[in-house]
Amino acid sequence: MFCEKCGNKLPSDAEFCNKCGTKVEVGSSKKNLKTAMDDVSEDKTPIEYGGNAVIKCGNCGYIGQGEKARTIIGQILAWLCIFIAWPITLIYFLATHKYRCPKCKSTFLGVKDEKGVFVGQKGGHNGLFIVIIVIIAIAVIAVLAAIVLVNVTQYINKGKDAAIKANLSTIMTNGAVYYNLNNNYTDFCTSDGVESPKNTISSAGGTFVGHCDASHFCACSNLVTDVGNTYCVDDTGYGKETATNCSVRCFWNQYACSD
Repeated sequence: MFCEKCGNKLPSDAEFCNKCGTKVEVGSSKKNLKTAMDDVSEDKTPIEYGGNAVIKCGNCGYIGQGEKARTIIGQILAWLCIFIAWPITLIYFLATHKYRCPKCKSTFLGVKDEKGVFVGQKGGHNGLFIVIIVIIAIAVIAVLAAIVLVNVTQYINKGKDAAIKANLSTIMTNGAVYYNLNNNYTDFCTSDGVESPKNTISSAGGTFVGHCDASHFCACSNLVTDVGNTYCVDDTGYGKETATNCSVRCFWNQYACSD
């Protein structure tokens, strides 16, 4: 027997059509085979003729030449948007069906393929939904990436500040050792006790300033996290972070840190 709605061939004991889901009415098994086959869309219409494809409307059941659903102006505008806002172009072609039913204007239809089978029995809204989900996902990922990047950058900068402070403290310690050996600080600023920590400070993003005379020395550098803040050490054991510039804190003829 055959389904009265779509003409699909059914088993003799079927209660529902396995193709369209229509309930099989009593007496449908007596339906003439020729009539059933006429109801099925075994038309000999070419896959595409007159510039349009053959469609089967899922709304009104129309089978025949489809009507183009995308306007020429709409397509031109969509393609122009690819240069300034490509998502609009993508959304347009995914959200709009290429053909529609000329009878009821529905886009819930299948298009006849090369095998004569109607495929794609759906409208264009699923594509639009997917595009919107993808765009939202990209936006969320971008926001999360920005948050992570900011946090990572802060941790990196804090690490650089810690390295700058640690190397300035090393200079202060090296100064005490140097004075015990030489009984002065005259050449301390050009010694290895300053040069090695100074290079590390520069690698961390600091700008080193140091001054020495026979009796005193001071060393200072800017910090990375808080722009404008500096850290200064001297031979008295002073070591402190303030918002004063190094050129003021460690002056060339002062040789001692100031706040």
